[in-house]
Amino acid sequence: MESRTPPPRGSDILAQKARSAWQAARQVADTHPESAASRAYYAAHHALRWRLGRDLPRGHGGIVSEDVVTQLDLSMEDVRSLTVLYYVRHKADYGDKSRIQNRESRECVERARALLLHLGFDLG
Repeated sequence: MESRTPPPRGSDILAQKARSAWQAARQVADTHPESAASRAYYAAHHALRWRLGRDLPRGHGGIVSEDVVTQLDLSMEDVRSLTVLYYVRHKADYGDKSRIQNRESRECVERARALLLHLGFDLG
C-alpha cells in the first residue's frame, strides 16, 4: 500500500470513533445485525472525516461526491462499499419491512474494514 499523508492535527477523536465503531460492528455482527450495520457505516463515515480533516457534505451524495472521491483517491469498489453501507444502515435504522440478515451485517463489517485499511487505519 502506498504511503498516505498523515491526517490533520486534532482528529484523534474521529480516529477513535472510527476504530471503536468498527470494533463494535465486528463484535455484534452475528448477534445484533442491525446494530452492526449501523456501526459499520459510522466507522466508515468517521474515517472519511478523519482522512479529509473536515466534515462531509450532507447526505450520501455528498459522501461519494467527486470532490471526496478524488481527494481520498477512492476506487469504484470503495464507492460501492460506501453505497452498500449507507443503504444497509438505512434499512437497519429505518426499515420496517424486513430485518438485516447476519450475512448482510458481516458484509458491512468487511466493507468497513477494507475502507478503513484503505484510508490508513491500523486496526491492530
